[in-house]
Amino acid sequence: MKPIIIYGPERSGKTFLAKSISMGFEHPVFINGRDKRLIEGPWIFSQVTKTTDLIVFEDVSPVVFPMIDFIIRSDKIKVESRGKEAYDLPLPKIIIEGDLDKLHLLDNFKHRAKLIECWYGTYFSFQVKSNPDV
Repeated sequence: MKPIIIYGPERSGKTFLAKSISMGFEHPVFINGRDKRLIEGPWIFSQVTKTTDLIVFEDVSPVVFPMIDFIIRSDKIKVESRGKEAYDLPLPKIIIEGDLDKLHLLDNFKHRAKLIECWYGTYFSFQVKSNPDV
């Protein structure tokens, strides 16, 4: 499945939208996308179980985004937890949300992901920027 990338300026409703989308899944897992030590460490998916159907990388910083990009290019993830044996799982649906419009990389993803841009307004505004067949 193609990942969803939600981007836009601070306080534009990105997290609200990601959490709203996650309500349609039975077992979502939220991962702090600002914590570089977590993203680079072996236990990034320690909260993921065999029933996880969605992973949301919240508040992803531009520094961490290349590592997450590497993860979403794979078709499986390695789940490691302390004191437990590691195992592989198929990659579940992925949502990445953060201030990613500053990266100038989003054009690279318009064919590989569904891009949703959030911006300021009286109410939250969203615009899907992807090909209809994605």
